[in-house]
Order: sequence, then C-alpha cells, then structure tokens
Amino acid sequence: MAAGRTAEAQTFTVLHAFTGGEDGAKPVAGLTPDGTGIFYGTTYGSGMDNQGTVFQLKQTGGNWVLQTLASGLDYPEGRVVFGPHGYLYGMTSGGQCFSGYFYCGGVYSLRPACSNPNCPWLVSSLYQFHGSDDGGNPGIGPPVFDQAGNLYGTTFDGGTTGNGVVFTLTPPLDGGPGEWTESPIYSFTDGSDGKWPSGGVIFDSAGNLYGATQHGGAYDDGTVFKLSPSGSGWAITTLYTFQGGTDGQLPIGGLILDGFGNLYGTTAGAGAAGGGTVFKLSPSGIGWTFSVLYGLPGAPNQGPFASLTIDTAGNLYGTTAGEGTYGSALFSS
Repeated sequence: MAAGRTAEAQTFTVLHAFTGGEDGAKPVAGLTPDGTGIFYGTTYGSGMDNQGTVFQLKQTGGNWVLQTLASGLDYPEGRVVFGPHGYLYGMTSGGQCFSGYFYCGGVYSLRPACSNPNCPWLVSSLYQFHGSDDGGNPGIGPPVFDQAGNLYGTTFDGGTTGNGVVFTLTPPLDGGPGEWTESPIYSFTDGSDGKWPSGGVIFDSAGNLYGATQHGGAYDDGTVFKLSPSGSGWAITTLYTFQGGTDGQLPIGGLILDGFGNLYGTTAGAGAAGGGTVFKLSPSGIGWTFSVLYGLPGAPNQGPFASLTIDTAGNLYGTTAGEGTYGSALFSS
C-alpha cells in the first residue's frame, strides 16, 4: 500500500445538513451501516435539552431522510454499534456522577418498541459510571462485544489511579433489560502502560484486546497496548511507546486490524509534517514492528481523532479534526 498514492476524483454529496434542532448537532462520531443500506449515528449536541441524539439515515423515494430515534441523551460522543439481540449499543460522556468528576458517562442500548417501522425506539441505561475504580467518561471509542455477549470498552478517567480503565459489562443472567454488571479488567498507572485511553478496544481472533492511550509511556506521548487473558485476569503488554517525533503523539482514536494481524491507527499531533501520523504495527517474531505510513501536514494536535476505515483492497480512509483548506479534511492512504 503506497502512502503517497494520488487520490482519485470523487463526487461529494451532502446526505443531511444538521439544523441544530430536533435532528441534533455536532455528529462527531462515524456512521454504522446495518447491511441493508440504512445508517445509524449520534450527535453530541442539540435535540431535547441540547444533550444529543441517536439517528437513522435511509433512502426514501430517492432522497436521504433522517429520523431521530432518541433525544436527550447525555452527550453520546461515540459511535453506536449493533450487539446482542440486534440492539444498538453506545456510550455517553455525560450524566450523573457519584464522585468528584463533573461527568462520568454511561452505557446504553436502543431498540424498536415493536416490529412496525414506525414504532418508537426505547432507550435502556445499562450502566452509569461512578468515576472511581470502575472508571469514568468513556470518550469516543465505541463498545465491542465478545462471543458470549459481554461488552468491552475504555474510560478516559477513573480507575485505581485516575488514569482510565479497560472495562467489561456482563448482561443479566436472565437476559432481561436490567442493569449490567461492570468490571474493570485493567487500570492504567501512568507508567510504561500509558494513561487516558479514549478510543476503545478491538479483539483479535485469539481473544486479545488492543487499544491506545493518549498520554503516558516513557515520553508521555501515548502508547499502543495489548491485553491478553491470563488465568482469571488480563496481562498487559505495551506494543509501542510514542516519542513525539516523526512517529507522532496523542493517539486519540482507536485501532483497526487487517486480515494479516496488522494494526493501524493515527496520532493527532507531531509527525514529520506536524499534523499527526497514520501508523502501522506488524507482528514480528515475539515483538512488533512500527512504521509510519504517512505524516499529515497541519497544526499541532488537529490531526485524526477517529479510527481509520480499511477497504477490501487495503486502502485506508480517515478524517482530521482540523487542517485542510477550510479547517478539516477527509483523507485516504
């Protein structure tokens, strides 16, 4: 894959322009397709009480129509995903807190009330973080599920030292709609393991989890980590520590995995051109080999905030929070 590949001409179409009213505002997360041509997403603001929405976007009569499925959520900053029972699952960064933190966030599910397409959707709170050892503020990373239906994610705050956690949520034994049981499986220490994970985690086929922390590590510029099942717990391995040079710094977004076991991610800052990097980590013997695929130009810490997307040909696609001719950009490599 050539990082410097010239982008082919594309046609840009606006599917929906948010008004800041009932349809919401600030759709900072990506869209989730359902496989039938319908997309689901979130907005961080507006809607009821200016707290955010979950929406559906589908074609009707040749036009794209947005329907608000839920409103008044406590700032759903991250993307929604499909999970058990075909429900949508997501996380909020606001909401009631039981500690000194201003916001702690929570996890919710969303499902239609009946089989009729015009039925309203029902929101259920699965867990509300306390901001203590359990974690707080899930950030932008979407949840992910294991084969047993347990949910996993990261929080930016909380944990035993306040530097964030990787957690799991276990559904009720009766399969009912009650609150799920939360267990932090790892608390970051602000040592070589890093601190402040915000992009969530992903699974490989062996059941290992991978993610990144915004800061921490030897240079306080972030880390990429692996969590492996070990006995009754999990063992952490730091795969790479960012140095804040041409390799980048501040890996805010999550990671993606290709069919060969390679990890891809981004940093929002540093790099050869100052605007962040697109990087790759490849398994190599008992270790991992780090390489920079592209150094993005632009202002410090205004590079990619979200995870990349990969197509069947191995091309990578992403967005930047700032930069670009008009302050932000869509890129491929």
